[in-house]
Amino acid sequence: MGSSTWIRARGSSFVAASLLLLIWRPSLATADTSLPSFDSSYPRVHSVTSTEITLALSLNEVGHVYYAVVPKDHAAPSIAELKAQGSLSTSPLSGVESCGVFSIGTPNSALSYTIGVTEDRSECVVPDEYFIRQPGFYGLDTEETIELLYPKCKLCPKLYPGGEYDIYLLASDAAGNDQTALPGPLTVLIPTATSAVDGIYRPPNFDSTIGLPSVYQSGGTYMKLVVTMEQAAELAYVVTLATQPPPDMFSIFAENGITTGIIGRHRRHRSLLEHHTIHGSGYITKGVHNILKGVTSEIFVMSLTEVTAYTVHFAARSQSATGVYLYQAVTTQLDMSTITKQRPVASITSSIITATNTAPIAVRVTWDRDVTGFLCTAWTFVCELTVSNGLVVGNAYTVVTDKLVYDFQIMPTNEGPVIMSISPGQHIQI
Repeated sequence: MGSSTWIRARGSSFVAASLLLLIWRPSLATADTSLPSFDSSYPRVHSVTSTEITLALSLNEVGHVYYAVVPKDHAAPSIAELKAQGSLSTSPLSGVESCGVFSIGTPNSALSYTIGVTEDRSECVVPDEYFIRQPGFYGLDTEETIELLYPKCKLCPKLYPGGEYDIYLLASDAAGNDQTALPGPLTVLIPTATSAVDGIYRPPNFDSTIGLPSVYQSGGTYMKLVVTMEQAAELAYVVTLATQPPPDMFSIFAENGITTGIIGRHRRHRSLLEHHTIHGSGYITKGVHNILKGVTSEIFVMSLTEVTAYTVHFAARSQSATGVYLYQAVTTQLDMSTITKQRPVASITSSIITATNTAPIAVRVTWDRDVTGFLCTAWTFVCELTVSNGLVVGNAYTVVTDKLVYDFQIMPTNEGPVIMSISPGQHIQI
């Protein structure tokens, strides 16, 4: 920014004025370095028939999803190999039966995409227009080079009815940022004919029509979750701090003692417990539940810390009619936070109007909610009802209402006030 003096002719006179010069500098755009991710509960297999596989996809930003389909338990492709399936490829991946790329034009929206199935098992002939021919150098006896315009697994997919396949997916945003790790595959079993039996050919999905899974109740050291699944499933979960990176399917199953036969990139997951140990854990708690189809089930997550943000990571598998396990490999995340624990409150009352030091005083303790861990038993020599100038007769109480109402007999020691109290924190709400 600066100033200058300029002169403009006006008739036969000259007028001097001051001019303020503004120098415009374009603002530098901030590069997009954020990684794309699938929205919670996605991707998912919507349906499987003898003619096509329908996927439901939802990304957190505009971009692409690359896919490769391999026979079940085949080695997984690398990220670079998987992404190459959407462009020119001179060396198709070994074992990839179908591949391609889906365009995601609207973020945070569930979109449907299909992968075709064919019954034609004859050799696929690629038309000439899909080849790029480069002649040899002039004057040299060199052969022309021939390259496919698209990878053969895209031009000649080989998915057949009766086959079992793993689908690998990679999210990539418009700026070219990719997911840093491939999640486990989605496993499908293609029927030999369109079947009316629901859920035996595709991995288990949460019933998203009613917004599940969700937090039903939040406590100080626990969470009550509710889940509903479209198919009967074995549902495993681990809980991490909200600041920790999400685990993959293998780690979730391994932490809960479940092994699979899925082959990783360079080694078979012989023991997913071993795989999990290699990658470390940091999990707070875990669990496995058998969920019935269409039935809302409750899951209690315990051993949490007050006023803390957590994430629950789910992975599920179901068993098909042929005994094949179908995996919901891309995990579903549920964020939740505990609250300040509300301590139970006890009231201590007595119907005695005039007390003496020669007869016991009847005292009732009533909690404002069910509790556990409130002790006063002769055999433990522990009584959490503290008495000043008196003793609890028999060092015990009588249960009036379990976990809620208790009666005591207090014998005064000397003349004067008899004071009874319960120390906070010695009892647990349930």
